[in-house]
Amino acid sequence: MTTFVFWTVYSLLVLGLIAFLIRRQVREGPFRVRRAVVLPVAMLAVGLFADHDLWNRLRAPVAVGMLVLGLLVAAGTGVVRARTMAVWRTASGIVTRGDRRTVAWWVASIALRIAIMVGAGALGAAEGFGEAMVFAGVTFGVQSLVLARRAGLLGGRPLPVTPERDRVAA
Repeated sequence: MTTFVFWTVYSLLVLGLIAFLIRRQVREGPFRVRRAVVLPVAMLAVGLFADHDLWNRLRAPVAVGMLVLGLLVAAGTGVVRARTMAVWRTASGIVTRGDRRTVAWWVASIALRIAIMVGAGALGAAEGFGEAMVFAGVTFGVQSLVLARRAGLLGGRPLPVTPERDRVAA
């Protein structure tokens, strides 16, 4: 398989996965703690251990700086996206639903990630798959933490049960 074909197929798969994940967040659905933990941890693990050149790239101070910038952007956009999502409790559990703002912040997150990657390259600190996966893991993880906090799962006052909105229980 040629390099061009590989990257084309890889890019289409990644875009498909991103579209699936965004669609799932915009639709009304249950907030599952297990999924909220497993997805970010899996992305972090893949980013840190599957990209064998990551640790070599991070020997340059510019690369470390760009990674830190990326992590700050990932965390910030995760917080903002979570704040755009409705969260409520029903008899069947916690339910979330995003809206147009959630999608807009996903687009902004992806655009900012691309800008960081381009900026790193311009500064001589090429980035790869590992940095992108760590970014994704952090942004999903922070978003999940904020949603869990808003739902009362991490302390504080839990949300009241709203039986009239229990469409997911069926």
